Amino acid sequence: INGFAEEFLRILPDFRTDFIKSCKRVKKDRDKLYENLKAFSHLSVYQPDANFIFCRLPDAWLNAPQLTEKFFVDHNMYIKHCLGKTLAHADRFIRIASRTEEENTNLVDALASILGYK
Repeated sequence: INGFAEEFLRILPDFRTDFIKSCKRVKKDRDKLYENLKAFSHLSVYQPDANFIFCRLPDAWLNAPQLTEKFFVDHNMYIKHCLGKTLAHADRFIRIASRTEEENTNLVDALASILGYK
């Protein structure tokens, strides 16, 4: 291994407590985002195991690429659509990365705005 990797492995144990604390924070923020997204009627929100939330958009809503564009253009936020994936009805699926509690709240507010809830 190179010197950088060797140094990383040497100091890694010193950061175990911080790493565990960070993982707990990420999980807490992700779980709150999951609960907030479930509040949107008709949005299928799948229980996450990673730091993102996978959702299926209702047929009556914008499709995933359109929603992604609205987030980016109107709110300067990026979510991932799944159009290029080998998935039935891939244009109906999005993947939302969980970030900080504040950023997640802003994302939920932006979704509400796009959908006309606010």
